[in-house]
Amino acid sequence: DWLQRTLPKTKPVDSFCSPRFERPGVYVVSSKRQPLYVGETHNVRGRIEQVLNSESWQKLSPDSARIVESNEELHGLQSILVERTKPLFNTRLLHPKNDAAQLANRAGQNA
Repeated sequence: DWLQRTLPKTKPVDSFCSPRFERPGVYVVSSKRQPLYVGETHNVRGRIEQVLNSESWQKLSPDSARIVESNEELHGLQSILVERTKPLFNTRLLHPKNDAAQLANRAGQNA
């Protein structure tokens, strides 16, 4: 049960750029021990490399991550980790149900 289970240790974020992590997983990206974002991906390595190469993310200075490699038992783990770690950037606007078209509509309504 991931509500009480010990989370994997935090490691330097660039340690997940290895081919070993070209697999699905749930990740928690942090800066100075502050969780920034919890996400789920089909390719942990690719996603972490996107984080490291993104100008927006570089401004946040991500320095560590936790990775839970995915399998069928992890359904819903992203939501559990959001609840447990309280990352800064997991908000309703970033929820997968809010696709780009919906966000654009909201932006247009607020203009």
